[in-house]
Amino acid sequence: MAIGDSADPGPAVEPVAIVGMACRVPGAADVRRFWRNLTAGVESVRRFTRAEQLAAGVPVEELDDPAFVPAAPVLDDMAGFDAAFFGMTPREAELADPQQRLFLELCHTALEDAGHPPGRVRGEVGVYGGTGVDDYLWRNIRGNRRIWDSAGRGLTMVGNSPDYLATFTSYKLDLRGPSMTVQTACSTSLVAVHLACEALRSGECDLAVAGGTNIELPHHRGYLPRVGGVDSSDGHCAPFSEQASGTVWGSGGGTVVLKRLSEAIEDGDHVHAVILGNAVNNDGSEKVSFTAPGPKGQTAVIAQALSVAGVTPADIGYVEAHGTGTRLGDPIEIAALTEVFGREPRDGQRCAIGSAKSNIGHLSQGAGVVGLIKAALMVSHGMLPPSLNVTAPHPDIDFANSPFTVNTVARVWEAAGPRRAGVSSFGFGGTNAHLVVEQPPVLAATEAGDVALIPLSAKTESALRTAATRLVEHVADSPELSLTDIAHTLRAGRDEHSHRAAVVARTREDLARALARPAAAVADPATKVAFLFSGQGSQYPGMGDELHNAEPVFRSAMDECLELARAELGADLRELLAAHPEETQFAQPALFAVGYALSRLWRSWGVEPEAMIGHSVGEYVAAAEAGVFTVPEAVRLVCARGRLMQQAPPGAMLAVSMDEDRLREWLPTGLSLAAVNGSGACVVAGLAEAVEDFAAKLSAEKIQNRELRTSHAFHSPLMDGVLPDFRAEVAAVSLRRPNRPYLSTRTGDWITPEQAADPDHWVRQLRDTVRFGDCVQRLLADGSWALVECGPGRQLAGLARIRPRGAARSKGPLALPSLPTPGDSRGDVETLYAAAGRLWTVGVPVRTGRIGAPGRRVPLPAYPFERTHYFVEPDPPGAPQPAPEPLEHSWVSVPTWRQTAPLTATGEPSSWLVFSDGPRGTDLVAALRRSGADVVVAGEEPGNPHCVRATEPDDYARLFADLAARGGMPTRIAHAWLLDADEADPLRAQDLGLFSLIACARALATTAQAQSGESGAIALDILTRGARDVTGADLVNPASATVTAFAEVAPIELPVLRVRHLDLGPGDRAAGALLAELRAAPGDPVVALRGGRRWVPEQQPVPELSEVDSTTLRQQGVYLITGGTGGIGITVAEHLARRVAARLVLTSRHGLPPEHEWGALGGTDRIGRAVAAIRRMRAAGAEVEVVAADVSEAEDLARVREVLIGRFGRLDGIVHAAGVAGGQMIEAWDRAEAERVLGPKLLGTNLLRAAFGDLSPDFLVLCSSTSALIGAPGQLDYSAANAYLDACAGAAGGWPARRLSVNWGRWLEVGMAVETEVPREWQRVLDQPGEAWDHPILTHRDGNGGYRGTVSPATHWVLDEHRHQGRALLPGAAHVELIRAAFENHVPRSSPQHQAELSDLVFVRPLVLADDESARIRVTVRGDAGEYRVEVASESGVHAEARARWTAADAELVDLRALRAGHGGQRQDYDGERLGKAGGFALGGRWRSLRHTTDAVDGTSRLAWFELPDAVRTEAAGLPLHPAVLDEVTSVASDGQGKYLPLSYGRLVVHRPFPARLWAWARYQGARDGEVITADLSVVDERGEPVLTVTDFVMRRTDVAALSSKPAAPTGEGLRPEEAVDLLDRLLGADLGPRAIVSAVPLARIRQRSEAIMASGPGAAPADDLETAIARVWADVLGIAEVGVDEDFAELGGNSLTAVQLISQVRSAVGVRVPMQVLFEAPTVAAMAGVVARMRGDASG
Repeated sequence: MAIGDSADPGPAVEPVAIVGMACRVPGAADVRRFWRNLTAGVESVRRFTRAEQLAAGVPVEELDDPAFVPAAPVLDDMAGFDAAFFGMTPREAELADPQQRLFLELCHTALEDAGHPPGRVRGEVGVYGGTGVDDYLWRNIRGNRRIWDSAGRGLTMVGNSPDYLATFTSYKLDLRGPSMTVQTACSTSLVAVHLACEALRSGECDLAVAGGTNIELPHHRGYLPRVGGVDSSDGHCAPFSEQASGTVWGSGGGTVVLKRLSEAIEDGDHVHAVILGNAVNNDGSEKVSFTAPGPKGQTAVIAQALSVAGVTPADIGYVEAHGTGTRLGDPIEIAALTEVFGREPRDGQRCAIGSAKSNIGHLSQGAGVVGLIKAALMVSHGMLPPSLNVTAPHPDIDFANSPFTVNTVARVWEAAGPRRAGVSSFGFGGTNAHLVVEQPPVLAATEAGDVALIPLSAKTESALRTAATRLVEHVADSPELSLTDIAHTLRAGRDEHSHRAAVVARTREDLARALARPAAAVADPATKVAFLFSGQGSQYPGMGDELHNAEPVFRSAMDECLELARAELGADLRELLAAHPEETQFAQPALFAVGYALSRLWRSWGVEPEAMIGHSVGEYVAAAEAGVFTVPEAVRLVCARGRLMQQAPPGAMLAVSMDEDRLREWLPTGLSLAAVNGSGACVVAGLAEAVEDFAAKLSAEKIQNRELRTSHAFHSPLMDGVLPDFRAEVAAVSLRRPNRPYLSTRTGDWITPEQAADPDHWVRQLRDTVRFGDCVQRLLADGSWALVECGPGRQLAGLARIRPRGAARSKGPLALPSLPTPGDSRGDVETLYAAAGRLWTVGVPVRTGRIGAPGRRVPLPAYPFERTHYFVEPDPPGAPQPAPEPLEHSWVSVPTWRQTAPLTATGEPSSWLVFSDGPRGTDLVAALRRSGADVVVAGEEPGNPHCVRATEPDDYARLFADLAARGGMPTRIAHAWLLDADEADPLRAQDLGLFSLIACARALATTAQAQSGESGAIALDILTRGARDVTGADLVNPASATVTAFAEVAPIELPVLRVRHLDLGPGDRAAGALLAELRAAPGDPVVALRGGRRWVPEQQPVPELSEVDSTTLRQQGVYLITGGTGGIGITVAEHLARRVAARLVLTSRHGLPPEHEWGALGGTDRIGRAVAAIRRMRAAGAEVEVVAADVSEAEDLARVREVLIGRFGRLDGIVHAAGVAGGQMIEAWDRAEAERVLGPKLLGTNLLRAAFGDLSPDFLVLCSSTSALIGAPGQLDYSAANAYLDACAGAAGGWPARRLSVNWGRWLEVGMAVETEVPREWQRVLDQPGEAWDHPILTHRDGNGGYRGTVSPATHWVLDEHRHQGRALLPGAAHVELIRAAFENHVPRSSPQHQAELSDLVFVRPLVLADDESARIRVTVRGDAGEYRVEVASESGVHAEARARWTAADAELVDLRALRAGHGGQRQDYDGERLGKAGGFALGGRWRSLRHTTDAVDGTSRLAWFELPDAVRTEAAGLPLHPAVLDEVTSVASDGQGKYLPLSYGRLVVHRPFPARLWAWARYQGARDGEVITADLSVVDERGEPVLTVTDFVMRRTDVAALSSKPAAPTGEGLRPEEAVDLLDRLLGADLGPRAIVSAVPLARIRQRSEAIMASGPGAAPADDLETAIARVWADVLGIAEVGVDEDFAELGGNSLTAVQLISQVRSAVGVRVPMQVLFEAPTVAAMAGVVARMRGDASG
């Protein structure tokens, strides 16, 4: 069936271009790496060790089988996924099959590679793809009982069923074309490509993405080949080789983006390859078995594809075979190919054949598309990569009688015509696919532009940095790429995300330099743009000439103005200006032309100004753009204006650095105030002699002044003579109302229609003072603005940044020039493009695709996904049901170091400030100076001219001010004191280390704010010696290690700092490696230099920790635990007690009460929990001794030793868990507080060694924190203390015992991150006896407004009868009753007619108790003068608070007849039982009063009838706000299903106790099914008499499931205590070195959260007093230094509890009763201010 040699008829169908490709395969994360591996002959099959296979769960008996193959082609980071990028929650991500997640990523990447990202793609985009079997669902998710029970079928099917693969991808990427999942086994992905081609040809879509993925589970494990099966016996896939024994199943996949070739060429797409023909068929039954290959089917499909392609076999130079390496399949495939191609080589040339499976194994459903990608790369690059593992031909294949040869070496593809290849993929079951691909067409090179704008964006700051780095690397590796094409691709071929950077470059080298430190920003869509049009004085010959040549829109507008001016001036304006640059008659029309042309150009790029300001003559551009004049009218007027002003008497102008008011006092007769450009920036004008005299007077008083280059005194009385003539000129023009807003520099305010249309306005505008500064301040008072100067230079941009005197220090608004000033290094185009890029980065909708020279799309690095581990592990075999959550061993990692290439110095020598006093520092200074650097040395030595005391911020501030005055601050700072440190006391050592850095940073932050402007961060290098453990014997100065925390925390808190930590070896000097590191471009933040070699830190995960070695812990061993009654300490102690019946000595700073008092203690505070735990330990057989001791005091530890030896006689181990949490920011740092935090760990660790080192314990465990590795804002002291612990563990010498420092992540329920002690003041108050008081809950009062009582489910029905999921929950109504009772008792009723009024009642946190727990409650009443604050609190914090007073509020009788008649809507009857089980609550018999509810027909209100049970009636007489009745009454406002819970009461008035029968009438304020429900309630008796009046009662939709947990036990990610102590056991039984990191949350994510807290500073500043007042309240409530008016409440960390507090305080601040729902409808300061303003307007009529 060989196809003949007839001439090439051309393809029978339209060719399809492959315009985008993506793959992730074994050994390669992307297409470029895959190609490198192919050409290098890399086999990416991983060989596993026995330990790895045991850890992966391979049974021992299988592992010991001689046939077992410990190998597999695995996918790196198989479980990683960037859920946030695709808008998925962590739970959604872990429930989704990794195969489907991979397909989604690959589709996005391929679309970006094509330059058609999801957000920008035009037309219909089809999705065609398939994945492997859904093992993840059945093996992992269903195999994990906890996950499956919580997720269920519905939530898991979408992410796992192959049915949804394509449609879910279309949904996530918003693709609207056909979306089909394909399942044909091994040929799936190539069949998907076939279907996509056919869809394109038939017009079903305009673009298509197709491919497939497969991930083998379990991953990272070998296999046992089955006898007679298809699996390789040796772990190698060897297609067409005599050693072939089967295939190796691999993981990975790929996708391609396809487009009709003609359209791809027309649209400027990059074409990787062209699909000429494609075919699909099935074998049918004419073969040995269902799974066997069918030779006739393969022959037919290959022949059909060639026919469709219009080519002959002789045209094919290579076949990418299915090539599985099986004994049966390979011979059949060659036979089928030979049947089509014939048996003889064509023209003596054999067709090469190969298979990617020899490199990466068989990817099943992903194999076909990966073969296609390989073939596309081959025809594109003209290379034939080797097919591997071929030692000799397969004995059953007669290659000699075929036209084929296996290509076993890499070689250039020599071809007489176009390079063409065939690609085969055959599936189990017989579905075959074959494609013919051809090399891409050769297209003309893009015409290069001179300047390119390169935009980059990402969803996070870290992803943006990665994207920049990858782009630089890619460009360096791709010399064939033109800068024009790179720029075009990034402008037109990438989605726009919020984190942005943009650079301008002329060359590839420019690009690399600019991307090393791009000016990044977070885009704010609310940013508005204002144009500033330049005035006279900024002009220069040739301004805009480069733009005139480069930008057609600018050229057209400029030429229009020039032609109009020629008619007025009689000559070419440009020539006139060049000859007479200072003459007004030429300068003014030239400035108009340039300003107008720039405005036109900006607007063509999508930048539409929402405001404009024109300085003097510049206002004519603003007016023309606003339609007041036509352009011809404006040009004629400007020419007339310039001509007349030129005719005025000569004069002079003087710029004066003085405020307007003061200047007017100084101004002599004869001079006028010509301009007020800003605070301290004024201009006076008058006769030259008067100006000269005034200048001399100012200079004598040392007041800065400067005479301006001008021949006339503009805006002064000297202009009066030309005003009548100019009025006549203006009057001849038909003035119109402005159609867009601008500010007039005559008035300093927004132009009015009347002013714009009045000729006298334009006359006065020529003569009056230019009030540019007022215009700017008026503008900036109205939101967030970016200012663009449309004119030559940056004069107005600079003036606009001047802040009024007394205003808060800030950088001022973003103000950008459009053109350079004379002498600028950047030209017109660079300046303009840089401004466009900067506008785009801050969120202005610049159409970047229109900027710059046109280009083609080219392949560039795609989005750098930030993957996190999302993977559900199945329960271990034999696990009990329900199975516990599996232990995540990936939570454990160890710190490691990776050697990197040494750096080389780059750039010019910098100027340096070096802090040093020792010989090593002296060596460093000498080396820097030899390199050409200018070095200033500061130190503590008295003889130093730059002497500073290391810990005094004022000394640093004086030093920096002195340096600035002498010529400027150095650009680089080196802190080198620690190179020569030898202080033994770890706390005193901080003076030259941590404390000195803090002092320096505080001064630097102030200096930088004053001086840096936009110059970027200050580079601070911290140099230490022997502070990092690289080799195991080089950490000799652990006290210096605290600076590692500074290096992590300082850049987060103070973005103006860029900090690096460079650590030398103990014996190293400041040699060449250090100098090169200092002079290199900024890179790794932490570097260790050892003997000239460069090391950077990493963390390596520990794949498995073995079961606990029974000898690790001694039975009845003696263990000392410092901080032993704290959360972590007591948890470890209880674990040791249960595990080995340990004998324990626990220390704590305050100890515990005497044992005879333990019975009276509650169980919810720290002391109570510790006591309960000790009782459990003793019951388990342990002996426990508690000693009050401060570990930072030697005397206390000596006493602990006496107790320990006296009672137990020996010591077997120490767990040092003592610590104090820190919480201060660097800018508000206090040394005493820092020493309090550092003491237990710095001093305590050393003192423990002195006290117990001679007892030879088995181990010392140091409880450190992940904060030592990544830092956190406000946690510098705590992070530093833990960094010292880590250093002690790895220090050379040290303890005579095994040391292990564990960097613990967050512990759920316990630990420093979540637990605080009960304040001693609170404890003292609770311990006061007080006076007995008769109340069901509050049993004592102190006479000063304090009331207290102890509650528990065992003693109080209000808890026992109000439960959720078995736990007792004190209802919010009980808190209301406690507030009422305390207030009414403490504050006497002033009149019998007065009633208690509670307002702004806030529920802060629930009180949840287990049956065996109790809580001590305290109610405090404070205040006087008729207004009181009442607070309900317990040991766990504040639960509720309110204002209270007596009021004479009158309530009207309610007409019940009319009310009931108005509620004829839906009725709901209650039988008690139904209500008692609503929303998962279990409510007792007292919650049985509600009988029925009826709604109003329009749904705006609800009426409810109640009958109180007899027991409740009796109790209600003494409880005016009976908690059960009040709870039921207020629940009328909700859905009755328990989905809404109370947040707050706006106002509540108690008229009298609840009667036996009553009505409750709820009126809704807005929707009843939103996030919040707000209602007013009236409670009346059977006659309509008022009982209770409630206004602004707010309920919020709540996850009631969360209420079953104690509020002291935080939800979220972290280690459960039982997991943590189990891991500690395993760590002690392992040998991982001196340090281990244990965190349930990846460190990268913790770092991102910390950076997000401080990221990019506040948003937009408040625009007026109202926004300022509201923003101040937000900042106070949320605990944020500064809140931008456009920042979202939820994104700032707000929640339903802080919402109530915030609304309460906003009401007080603005004097308006703001409804609660406003915060959910208007969740920003600006939006809330708008609501308040409207409410004020409504109130005022």
